[in-house]
Amino acid sequence: MLVLRPPGTVRKTKPRQKSAVNEKIISLLEYLESTGYPEAVSSRTLQSPSSQLVMHIFEFIVRLTDPSFGIPSAKAAAEDCFLSTLRTLGYRGTMSKSLISTPGAMHAWPHILSALDWLRAESQAANEAMASQTVFSPHNRQVLSEPPLPKTVLEFFVKALREDPSGNIDPDSYIVKEFTASVEAAFGCSAGQIKSMEAEIKELEAEPTCDHLRAREESLRASIREAEAAASAARDEVDHLLVTMVDAEVLLSLPYHRFQQVAKAASTRLAEVTSRKTAIQNTVDELEAVLASQNSKFGGLVQKHRSLVERCQQQQQRKQLLKDELQSFSIELARIEASIPPAVDKFNMLASTLANIPSAPKLPLLSYLSTFDPIKEVPVMCKNVREALKAFQASLTELEAKKAQALANVKKMEAAMDAKKSEVTRLKLRREKLSQSLTDTTNELASHKADLEKWVSETELAISEAKKTLQAKQAHCEVLAKDIEEYESGHKYYAELNRKAEESAAIAVRDTENFLKDLVLHLEAKVRDARARSDAFDSIIADIRAAGENFDQQAEELAKEIEKDTKFDFESLS
Repeated sequence: MLVLRPPGTVRKTKPRQKSAVNEKIISLLEYLESTGYPEAVSSRTLQSPSSQLVMHIFEFIVRLTDPSFGIPSAKAAAEDCFLSTLRTLGYRGTMSKSLISTPGAMHAWPHILSALDWLRAESQAANEAMASQTVFSPHNRQVLSEPPLPKTVLEFFVKALREDPSGNIDPDSYIVKEFTASVEAAFGCSAGQIKSMEAEIKELEAEPTCDHLRAREESLRASIREAEAAASAARDEVDHLLVTMVDAEVLLSLPYHRFQQVAKAASTRLAEVTSRKTAIQNTVDELEAVLASQNSKFGGLVQKHRSLVERCQQQQQRKQLLKDELQSFSIELARIEASIPPAVDKFNMLASTLANIPSAPKLPLLSYLSTFDPIKEVPVMCKNVREALKAFQASLTELEAKKAQALANVKKMEAAMDAKKSEVTRLKLRREKLSQSLTDTTNELASHKADLEKWVSETELAISEAKKTLQAKQAHCEVLAKDIEEYESGHKYYAELNRKAEESAAIAVRDTENFLKDLVLHLEAKVRDARARSDAFDSIIADIRAAGENFDQQAEELAKEIEKDTKFDFESLS
């Protein structure tokens, strides 16, 4: 049903809409304050903000994630940048240029505030995701307390770019050493341990796998039948002992808890009595001090009056002496002031002369007016002249030293130029050798990687077969245990014989379970080690390639330095 409003009526803003706008403003203010927004912004300002303020806030939030972002100074270009950036970031709300041009209007500000609030939420989520380690999955061989390997690699690239944006990092720098230590700690091996790992792989290939397990299973099958019955009886006895121990601990703890409560109450009462006694003693001491001061108050006032009278007479005599000295100083000051204007004129002439010399120290010009204070200005003027004289002397000495140093540098640079040319030739030969070594190492590592992958697949197949066999054996043992319980009900004659067999069966079951668990864990550890070695081989190949690229960049930089040294400008020395 439509309701017609009379002309001239204005639709009031809903209270719910106002509360939503206020909540978004408060969230935006808290976020700007927590991230260090440089300008002062209040909730009253954000009720009807200007276009410039909106652009500044938008640019500040985006720059928290992308420091290279910037809004153009032109108004039209800034509005286009505002809209295009929101679309790129995935904002689905509707926005037009007319809303951005008048952000303080009632119809425009809720839309712009919604966009800024969405941008704030996205920025907070991105920062929390980057700070959390759950973004990266830890490596198979890592514990959860260690940093994940993808995050370690990302932090290495971030530190390297901060150290040198061009990417030229010294292999001996602390960044590379920290990254190498983290990777070695994650994989549990280094480049020097690869040969020993290859020897271990050969030994593992020679060890028996599934056949040995099957033979061991057949030898232990008979003892497992008797061991299951002994294990169930032992579990019942252990449960009974645990219940008895818990009841005993509860009975023993009741008197001790009661003693603790009584002792705690007594100590609290003793502390209250002690504090109250101390407060009463302090009050008595204060009352005694007040009584003593009141008894000696009258005599102190008489003595104070006499001392004040004597002090007043002394001050009057001193005042007369100061008046006489002031009269003599006024006469001397008038005589000295007559010689100040000529000295100021000479100082201004010296300052004008030094102003025409570019490398000379600059002196301020002085004007002898009524505001001129000779007591303050004359010492400063003398100090400036002395400093200018010292600067001239230091400049002369420095120029002579620079001239001698420049001549010595010319000779050194000529010798260094010859040495660098020979160094470039040597580096080119070394580069060719490293390239050949990289090719050979890559081929060798590829062959090792293929062998490791083959061994890993065979080992995984053996582990899966062992697990299936163990599960089947456990199911068979459960069936046998039930049969043994039924047979025991009708064979009381063999009770003593079964007791002796239970003791030996418990030992056999424990040894069998420990042996099988250790064997499965050992095989899984070997598989993880083999995967880690394969990943280590890949990282070594990447490091060798990076070293080759770094060597090329160093050779190019050395050639540029030689060209720069050959173009030394000797005219600057004259």
